[in-house]
Amino acid sequence: MSQIKAGLYFDYLIELMKKIKVTQLENISKAAEILATAVSEDKRIHLFGTGHSTLAAFEPFSRSGNLGNLNMMCEVPASVFSAWRSHFFEMLEGYAHEILEFHSVEAGEPIVIVSNTGRHTVPVEMAMCARERGLTVIAITSKGLSEQLEPTHPSGKKLYELADLVLDNQSERGDGSVEIPELGRKIGTHSSIASTAIMVSLLVETVDKVLEKGIKPPLYLYVDEPNFEEHNDKILKRYRKRVKSL
Repeated sequence: MSQIKAGLYFDYLIELMKKIKVTQLENISKAAEILATAVSEDKRIHLFGTGHSTLAAFEPFSRSGNLGNLNMMCEVPASVFSAWRSHFFEMLEGYAHEILEFHSVEAGEPIVIVSNTGRHTVPVEMAMCARERGLTVIAITSKGLSEQLEPTHPSGKKLYELADLVLDNQSERGDGSVEIPELGRKIGTHSSIASTAIMVSLLVETVDKVLEKGIKPPLYLYVDEPNFEEHNDKILKRYRKRVKSL
């Protein structure tokens, strides 16, 4: 009797989460300190990704229990929501520059760039342009996978080489989790789950560090909490002009 493949998938994810916890907590803590400082100085925290990596950037944005100063900079044409068409926009030189211009980024602000392979033109260009503007670049990527792949940006650089701090999602080549002998391959993607888990854990740690600084973090309330509308409206009014995706 064959094993239940769904169970094997959960087993894989559990082991992957353990691996990320063991190997990445130190850098997650360092990154959280950078983000907490931004909160304490009333700066924005920019989030960016392309393709399926947009999912990790979208996850905490404008969501209850998360920070109001998160500025999600993902563009629909280059996102998972454009399916295969997004591949064209991921390779479009100059796109990242225009995105940064639109969001009026400022020196000293941090940006979290999510890219599983870390090799496509736009995420790499985003890191390069962000650093030129004085932003601190935090990358969520698979360093081991990226090292195996050829870059598409003319510079020959990959995301992990340009980041001030790398959070490694430990994703494997092929993004498969469960071996299916009949197919001769693994299926069951894990990279988006890993990147999103890192993003959420990073923001949880950030909030804790903000509290350690004696500052009340600007968190959205859940819809079933008392006075949530009044509270959330105050946060929206505080950031609406600066967080352009709201």
